[in-house]
Amino acid sequence: MSSYPLGHLSNRTLKAQNVLVIDKNGRIQFTPFVPGPIFPPEILGEIFIHCLEGADPVFPCPESAPLLLCRICRRWRDVALSTPALWSSVFLDLDKLADPGCYDASSSYTVSRQWLDNARAIPLSLGLADIVEGHAPNDQLKSLVAFVLSLSHQWRSLELELEAPSILAKSAFRDFKGAVPLLEKLSISTYHRAIRITFPTAPKLRELSVTTYNSKIQVPWPQLLTFRSEDISIASCLNILRHSSRLVNGTFKIRGNPLTLPRTVVVRPHLRHLALGAAYSSFRQPLLPLTILDCLKTPALKSLTLESADSGTGHTVAVSSLLSFISRSSPRLHTLALSFISTTPAALIECLKATPSLVHFKFQPRRRIGRHDIEPIFLQLTGHPKFLPNLESLHMVFARDPPPSSPAPVTASVLVEMLRWRWVTPGVARLRRFRLAHSYHFSMLGQTVLADLEWRRLREEGMLSYIGERSGCDTFI
Repeated sequence: MSSYPLGHLSNRTLKAQNVLVIDKNGRIQFTPFVPGPIFPPEILGEIFIHCLEGADPVFPCPESAPLLLCRICRRWRDVALSTPALWSSVFLDLDKLADPGCYDASSSYTVSRQWLDNARAIPLSLGLADIVEGHAPNDQLKSLVAFVLSLSHQWRSLELELEAPSILAKSAFRDFKGAVPLLEKLSISTYHRAIRITFPTAPKLRELSVTTYNSKIQVPWPQLLTFRSEDISIASCLNILRHSSRLVNGTFKIRGNPLTLPRTVVVRPHLRHLALGAAYSSFRQPLLPLTILDCLKTPALKSLTLESADSGTGHTVAVSSLLSFISRSSPRLHTLALSFISTTPAALIECLKATPSLVHFKFQPRRRIGRHDIEPIFLQLTGHPKFLPNLESLHMVFARDPPPSSPAPVTASVLVEMLRWRWVTPGVARLRRFRLAHSYHFSMLGQTVLADLEWRRLREEGMLSYIGERSGCDTFI
């Protein structure tokens, strides 16, 4: 039986057809052709929703859902247009809309407006990319922005990519006073430190992500559960921690050098996941983000990531702030990740002894590191049942560019014996995952370990282990 692409059915009436089939008695006969099951519109609409590619907000593309569904046949188009959930997410690139040279701007405005109209009254996930310098907003673009702002009562998630000065940063959101009763998630991507955005009343807002934060960005802090920033001052970091009394997840990449810190300790009883790191703009400065721990007490903390800058200047962070923080907070840490932390093996071992609840430990030592700095940790993990008794995952990462003459951070025999002991010893959790990611200078270590019979046996028995070059999964924050 021949078949036709579904798109061929959009402009023709399907006539009665017969096809040859073999019946249950093995005889060949003609039978009426039935093109397939006719689903009710509600079921077909649910199927269409599962055709969305998962990106939120959705980038309009004629070759993917939901626009593609409108091109198959008239029935599919009618069902798609009458299914609001298909149109409840969209990313609008205003810069492209302001540049007629990219494509038919007039048609794009119409599609954008109709897209939002199709969503009707359901909650919206929106993304807006601002106009870059050199492109001027026209009347159609201003009308579209005004229409989007008029739908603020439907916003559930809002993602903004802002330039300064621009139509969004300078006018639309500078003194925005629209009602946002459904807004749960706000993301602001900008590298300008003078952007002003305020949402004084957003009763459901729980998550805020800001690439570069400044104090002119204000939300109802006491109700916030998640905050993330890739560039934030120390004063703003402490201010947010002080006012976000319900904060559960916090990620702060800090710029500047905390020469003086307040003596008062901020208690955050709900904070479970905390990541402190260096902003990219501060990688060449003597940044000390860990000292912020001296101002915190987080008894419910489960996950802690600390990443200092490692510019090769020797400006790294002592581990003493971490030890005093653990002593003050007494958290039952489940996950600990340390990157470029200045410490001796003895001091690091003392910190790990203070966190016996650890299940996952990830460590990236300073760039200039020798075997005498790392091997003691592997030796401590062997033969000491009270040292990290719950450890199930160990992930070690080494810099990409150590001197070519650098020896491997640990001898193969010490490494394999540690893994064996952590796999077979009663009363100690099995080390189920081990990863040692390094530069090509340590390739000889990998070759030696991979040839070890004990290593092979552990892998055959189920240990997930890897020794090799670094990849994207070896990042920290």
